[in-house]
Amino acid sequence: ISNLLTDITQKCSTLSSTHSLLLTNISHECIAELILSPDLSIACSSLSTLINFSKTESGLLAVCDLNLPEVLVSILLHLQDPTSQQLASDLLLLLSQQPVTQQQLKDSDLLSSLLTLFKSKDSHLQQRIVASLERLLTDSELLEEFRIAGGIPLVLSLLAQHTESSVKEKTVALLSACCSLLARLSINDTCAVEIVKTNGVYLLALLAVPQTEQQV
Repeated sequence: ISNLLTDITQKCSTLSSTHSLLLTNISHECIAELILSPDLSIACSSLSTLINFSKTESGLLAVCDLNLPEVLVSILLHLQDPTSQQLASDLLLLLSQQPVTQQQLKDSDLLSSLLTLFKSKDSHLQQRIVASLERLLTDSELLEEFRIAGGIPLVLSLLAQHTESSVKEKTVALLSACCSLLARLSINDTCAVEIVKTNGVYLLALLAVPQTEQQV
């Protein structure tokens, strides 16, 4: 029954005619309780539904109020299911630019946990985390916490892994996200100096100049 209900709600959440009705009836609150279901099909369907809700302004604000960052980070860290992790990272990305989500991350001290996900071998997951950080770090307190936690060397290390050889298609989005995050960080004078001191300019130059040109 749970599978059927979540599937129906997921489909209805994509329809403009029923989207608002579901929010009015606080269906998103019920769905949020199922994202940690031991049944992965229910968990994934619930995450997909919350993603659908978050694609409208009213839905995004409603989902933000559910205080989900800690649950999403837990899924990313501990649930060894690629689909669940992908959906959780997609939802986190949608929520990340909202001040309420940024505050929730600070209150739960989750930023350092997000940084550990840089070690993942899943380039899609890495890209989503980097993109989420770009949005989260519009908050000055999170930006300083990121810098103190050694976030800049981690981003540059991630970038370096893919500048030593030809860029593969699956890593283009990741490299683009890293460059966008570095651009965001460089607006802050302290971060800009650290990027230069940790070889960031050189790494970006390697990425900008094709390997064939470097070898000529």
